[in-house]
Formats: sequence, structure tokens, C-alpha cells
Amino acid sequence: MRKFLVLFMVLTMALSITGCGGSTDDLAVNSVTTEASVVETEETTQETTTEEKKNKKKSNKKAEESEEKADEELEEDTKKEKKKKNKKKASSKVDPDLKASLDEYEEFMDEYCEFMKTYNNSTDVISMLGDYTNMLTKYTEMTEKIEKIDEDELSDADYKYYSKVMLRVSNKLAETGLSMQQ
Repeated sequence: MRKFLVLFMVLTMALSITGCGGSTDDLAVNSVTTEASVVETEETTQETTTEEKKNKKKSNKKAEESEEKADEELEEDTKKEKKKKNKKKASSKVDPDLKASLDEYEEFMDEYCEFMKTYNNSTDVISMLGDYTNMLTKYTEMTEKIEKIDEDELSDADYKYYSKVMLRVSNKLAETGLSMQQ
């Protein structure tokens, strides 16, 4: 921008010196007018630069404030999550949904063990093949459902109940001659 102004001044001075169609009085007036224009332009440029600096400072300050606010919000969210986890961990009651899922799983595994005892002792396993297929399908569904439980997210009471159910199921499978990995 300054280069443009300097070029404009030089051009104006050159035209005024050559007298491009004007008299010497016009030359003096043009020279004074040009100098006044240069001074005005420099003042305007300085004002603009000062305003730009103020705007930059304001923008930087706003950006810093936004960043600080975001950091504070993140910290608050982290604290809330920790409180939630600690509250859940400290709970003395078993979550009703978890209890229902584990009870359903244990009930099915009882049924599965009984079926497998009958199947293993049967002399006519071919007639039981349809039931066997259905039982294996349900077994897969139930174990997938139980495997989705995140043990690290369980409260103390939930984990205790979960462990007891899994131990009982493992014992029943062992009595049947099966394992949980089938």
C-alpha cells in the first residue's frame, strides 16, 4: 500500500514539474496539494495500522478466551465422568438390567446343560439334531450378549453378582463335561 502511495506521489510530482498544460502558479498549487495529500494518506495509513493492531489484539484475546473456556469445559466433563464412574462403582445394589441379563443367561445355561446331558447319553442323536441346532444357535446368541458386558464398567455389587453367576455356570458346565469355550 505504501509503495502505491509513493508511486502516486512521484507520478503527481513529475506531472506537476513538467507543467502538463498548467502554468507555474498551477504548478505551485499542485505541489502543495500533493504534499497535503501525502500527509493525509500517511495519517490514514497510520490510523488504519493502529486499528488493525487493536483488532488483532482483540481477536487474539477472544481466541485465548475461547481456548481457555474449551479447556475448562473439557475438565468439567472429565470430572463429571469420574464422579459418575465412582458413583457407579460405589453402588451397593446390582443393576436390575444386568441382573435380568445374567439370570436369563444362567437359566439358559441350565437348560443347555440338561439338553447336553440328554444328548450325550442318547442312543438316537439323529432325532435330536434339530433341537441341537436350535440350542447351539441360542447358545451363541446368549454368550455374545454376555460377552458384551464390560467388566471394567461394573460397580462392585454388579461385578460380585456377575462373578458368582459365571462361577455357577462354569461349575454346571464342568459337571456336564462341557466348557464355556464350546
